[in-house]
Amino acid sequence: MTIKRTMLILLAAGVCASGCVAVAAGDDQTPAGQQSATAAADPATSFAVFQRPATSGDQMPSETRRILSDVAAREGADLDGARAVAASAGRSVWAIPGKDKLCLAIPDPVDGFGINCADVAAAKSGRLWVTFVGLAGQKLGDVRIAQFVPDGVDAVSAVSDSGQTRTIATSDNVAFADVTSGTIGFSDGVGEHRVRVEGTPAALLSNAK
Repeated sequence: MTIKRTMLILLAAGVCASGCVAVAAGDDQTPAGQQSATAAADPATSFAVFQRPATSGDQMPSETRRILSDVAAREGADLDGARAVAASAGRSVWAIPGKDKLCLAIPDPVDGFGINCADVAAAKSGRLWVTFVGLAGQKLGDVRIAQFVPDGVDAVSAVSDSGQTRTIATSDNVAFADVTSGTIGFSDGVGEHRVRVEGTPAALLSNAK
């Protein structure tokens, strides 16, 4: 199976916790005319996170490498070039460069990872993101999200369905936070880039006993 731009794979070393669901789909609100030849650009040279020197925290643990290895092989992703971009559930959120795509991986609080991959054009317009819903402690509409952003974007705005706006700072080209159902995105020199984010549904809350 090939991972496409809006497809997410849940990779687990064992069994995912009861009620844990990973999703990476939404309504892409970036105008079609803003897509360009950057789709074929090299991720490793297109974003600052992959050009900064690696630190000790960027050394991917062997168990993480094992879990991500199959997808990395299929997507041409370079685990040696990965960067730890945020902390989640006692582990790292990873940005991983590849030959013509890059991947974003969020650890499940119990086991495994949710991972999504996209080309440079998609990533520059905010269309590379991963979410988790149905996690322990989440309420109706809650969602954990990591969104990749281009260089120069210091923050994204999350707008809930109730109209509340929250500003989320970015680090290493990634915004990471717990938000609620709504949209998330940013403005840059090209235009407005927002994606639809769906939070935890009632069905998962009723199943998580």
